[in-house]
Amino acid sequence: MKIIGLIFTVLLFSIKANSSEVMYQNGFIELPKHMQEKIDIGPNTVKFFFDFNCIYCKALHPYMTTWGDTLPSGMTFEFIPIVINEPLYLLNAAAWKFVSNSSISDANKYKYMHHIYEHISKIGDERSLARLIKESMIDVGVDLQVFSKQFATGHYEDFLKKQLKLQSDIHLEVTPSVLIGGKLLTHLGLVKGESKEFITLLNAVTSFYIYQEIDDD
Repeated sequence: MKIIGLIFTVLLFSIKANSSEVMYQNGFIELPKHMQEKIDIGPNTVKFFFDFNCIYCKALHPYMTTWGDTLPSGMTFEFIPIVINEPLYLLNAAAWKFVSNSSISDANKYKYMHHIYEHISKIGDERSLARLIKESMIDVGVDLQVFSKQFATGHYEDFLKKQLKLQSDIHLEVTPSVLIGGKLLTHLGLVKGESKEFITLLNAVTSFYIYQEIDDD
């Protein structure tokens, strides 16, 4: 896994443009069959890999909350925080997992994400991150005590290990990236970081995936 440090953004691809253009020549890369089988992600599932520390993910956030709601019937959309074997990342990812699985409205889930995005740059240690998570959870009405108990007892260890493995299996290198149907992988760097153009790209790749699935049937 090559996601290093607190921010690993699409700027890296401006340095490695030639190799990226070949690999993603159609705006996406289709994972090899053995890789698709290894990760075993169900069809019609769209996973959006993001990093709360990534300025591009923050800029794209309002577009993705809307785009996910416009997917065709039968397709599911998930916000997936990238995970690094580092305490702040593990805590933040576990907290989002708890919030995303809660019964609060999607609007409040997005509000929670927005709050984290807005204040994460001020965070320097686990204590300050825990305080930010506490304030954000209270603000949207989820039970902080339940999360604290679950996290302290290792409830999220399996989830975090699976996330690390998934990132490694698909060779996830940049955020934000989107994996469609466990087959097609694309990322914001292919449109030079332009959010609106990325939505256009996602629509095209999603349509290609749908027609590909119809042909396979």
